[in-house]
Amino acid sequence: MALPIIAGAAGTAALTAYLNAKHHIVYDISNTGYMLVQLRKVTKLMNTRVAQKRPLTYHVFEDQVRKQPDHPFLIFEGKTWSYKQFFEAIIRVANWLIDDLGVQPNEMVAIDGGNSPEHLMLWLALEAVGAATSLMNWNLAGAGLVHCVKICNSRFLIADVDVKVNVEPSRAELEEIGIKIRYYDPSMFTSLSNSKPIPSSRYENITLESFRTLLYTSGTTGLPKAVGISAARELTTGHLVAKQLKLTPKVTMFTFIHAGATIALGRKFSHKTFWREVAASEASIIQYVGELCRYLLNGPKNPYERAHKVQTAWGNGMRPDVWEPFRQRFNIPIIHELYAASDGLGSMFNPNAGPFTAHCIGLRGSIWKLLMGNREVIVKMDIDTEEIMRDKNGFAIRCDVNEPGQVLHRLTPETVAAAPTYYNNEKATKNRQIRDVFKKGDLWFRSGDMMRQDASGRVYFVDRLGDTFRWKSENVSTNEVADMIGKFPQIVETSVYGVLVPGHDGRAGAASIVMADGVTGSTFDFAALAAHARATLPGYAVPLFLRVTPALEYTGTMKIQKGRLKKEGVDPEKVTGDDRLYWLPPGSESMGKAEAGSTKWVANKMKSKGLQRLRWWCEPCQKQCRDANGFKCHVQSESHVRNLQIVGEDPKKYINQFSNDFQRDFVNLLRTAHNEKWISANKFYNEYIRDKEHVHMNATKWSSLTEFTKHLGREGICHVKEDEKDGLMIAWRDTSAAAVARRNEIAELEAAEARSGAGEDKMLKKMAKRAQEEAEAKKAMEAKRAAAQAAIQQQVTPPAEEASLTQDKKPESPTDEQKQGEEKKDEEETKTDAAPVKLSFGLKAKAAPANKAGLGQMKSQSIFKRKKDDAPEQKPVKKVKL
Repeated sequence: MALPIIAGAAGTAALTAYLNAKHHIVYDISNTGYMLVQLRKVTKLMNTRVAQKRPLTYHVFEDQVRKQPDHPFLIFEGKTWSYKQFFEAIIRVANWLIDDLGVQPNEMVAIDGGNSPEHLMLWLALEAVGAATSLMNWNLAGAGLVHCVKICNSRFLIADVDVKVNVEPSRAELEEIGIKIRYYDPSMFTSLSNSKPIPSSRYENITLESFRTLLYTSGTTGLPKAVGISAARELTTGHLVAKQLKLTPKVTMFTFIHAGATIALGRKFSHKTFWREVAASEASIIQYVGELCRYLLNGPKNPYERAHKVQTAWGNGMRPDVWEPFRQRFNIPIIHELYAASDGLGSMFNPNAGPFTAHCIGLRGSIWKLLMGNREVIVKMDIDTEEIMRDKNGFAIRCDVNEPGQVLHRLTPETVAAAPTYYNNEKATKNRQIRDVFKKGDLWFRSGDMMRQDASGRVYFVDRLGDTFRWKSENVSTNEVADMIGKFPQIVETSVYGVLVPGHDGRAGAASIVMADGVTGSTFDFAALAAHARATLPGYAVPLFLRVTPALEYTGTMKIQKGRLKKEGVDPEKVTGDDRLYWLPPGSESMGKAEAGSTKWVANKMKSKGLQRLRWWCEPCQKQCRDANGFKCHVQSESHVRNLQIVGEDPKKYINQFSNDFQRDFVNLLRTAHNEKWISANKFYNEYIRDKEHVHMNATKWSSLTEFTKHLGREGICHVKEDEKDGLMIAWRDTSAAAVARRNEIAELEAAEARSGAGEDKMLKKMAKRAQEEAEAKKAMEAKRAAAQAAIQQQVTPPAEEASLTQDKKPESPTDEQKQGEEKKDEEETKTDAAPVKLSFGLKAKAAPANKAGLGQMKSQSIFKRKKDDAPEQKPVKKVKL
């Protein structure tokens, strides 16, 4: 009976091992469960400290002084301070702050300096007097330094003499806003003598919610923002990290007060002295950040690099291409990768000692999913707009396995107060929060980080949201590309970013590299680099541009600065310094050097064998076949049949999808390449199909280019006309509100001008006709008057014989009766002729300009007024001047 029992036990053990491997039960219990237990402990700790009115890190240090006064606290440049010695120095500095500077409780004080015992003393002394600390990045100068000092509302900037060169150029500007600058050095702090105890009244009103420290973001995309760290967060972080690293008083850590450990501190990082200082301090843990490990790995061999006692390297930012080489070369068994951010929520720890969890930042099992699955999620993102993708109901879409997305943390009324806030910047704080994610009214916190989780539960950091770019309809992670390019043996440093290329949507990949020592432009193997990139990266992720630079720019936290690289792009005329720019033509085996002013030339050269796709391309399978025989074999393949079955379930859906993609890409290229200029539809279609990733028209609902072009015209998407020489012509139509308003305004102006011109022509024609009629009437009237006068003269002239007798006498004037008779006769004679007219050229009041824009246009109406006289005028009518 023993055998079945043993077999059953073995089966149970095997089943347990399988379940553990699949659901990571042991890991979740030892990590997630452990952290939950520690969270309960830290909550109890905070409540106790609040009750004692001792909630600060200074009070934790004070407790360690009582427990182990003679235990080494700090090792710096060969000198050691015990907890008691360092505490006494803190008290002296605290009294200087009170007596000389008049620092008040809860006042914010800015301090600026690199790693030194004095900087650490100053921070803890400010806590001792109840003040809050604004920790400046000691690399800052100029506008960045002034900005950080200004937003923290400090009266003082207390700076190390070593950073005086950064501070003094801004002294006038700082003093203008009321900032008092004080410098410190070791001799100054040594000269202090007042060791009077600090009264507890200075910090008894401090709460867990009070801001105790301001930390600044790295400022890679703009000016740094200040993140407020509360007393509760200080206590929680210090306690949890000490427990996670299993720190004890026996541990020396090369960079924790909560565990009473010894800190070994270096003034400044240098790969030449780093391992010697680590060996001398006998540190068992070292701390890294950003690209520090890559610097060490790229440095020359050092006799101390394996002659140390380090068991754990702890920090954040270890890249996958550095991970294992760093462990093997420097003989460090455990790489403890941390994910956290000063302006973020949540954290992950990965104490990695083997291949399974290498390169990731955390491991999630079924227990974690059960407890935390609805508190922290990864959602799909639109990389172009950096907005969350939503379903038909308007809610966020969770990412699938291995699909990158942004991490969101749920905020509840109980936890929203603990969410990170930017100091004196409410707008930036609100921008990190988002509502209506999975249901109406819910509230979530944006991490700003892209991550993915594989089928085994391992979580990988992908990229910062702003660094990921989109090319050929695919999302490209700059970190993943940099990891692969960085493995090329002739490269020591790599920075990858996206750049705009004329005539193309999205951003193309560009890599800025630093060559290894001894490698020059003439000895660098560009063909091998191109082959390496194509072998290790998807086609869309291979960088098309290469920038060779002597050195990359870094922030104070060892993060690569990409702002200038993105701004200069791939225009050779904008590339600064001694940098050289190369590009990789599609299909080529090497990277050719770009000529000055050749951006447009580069865009024209970025072509593919698009015409080949017109014949043997399968859209549902996204597969290019070589010839008719290859296509015939493909359509009989299992994968093609399976894809067709999927398409056949809802063919209308897929045809509409292909049609929408085709129209979107077609119109986008038309807009970016030609804007609103006319071009032959057939000619432009040949431009469009040069892109080997284009959607084939045969997969759409349009059977011909003509039908598709007319569709664009009917829908008002494009202007379409027919030309005798070039056939159908097409031009993009800008349908934005601004463009429509601009076109309407132009049309109104043109119509107004047309109406104004037509009115003026009509008026001139009428005036000419009237003038002609008046001239003819005047001529006829004068002729009749002349005839009438002649007749009168003939009637009143005496005979010739009588004339001689009366020649000295004047003829008698006609009587009144005769005059009336003559006038009556003349009136009767002229009744049949055109009546004389008067022309009135005065504008009527209602004939004011009709166009309010002041174009002088008048309404189309007659401005002439015809008047008949009761009797013909004796005086001739005045001539009209046109």
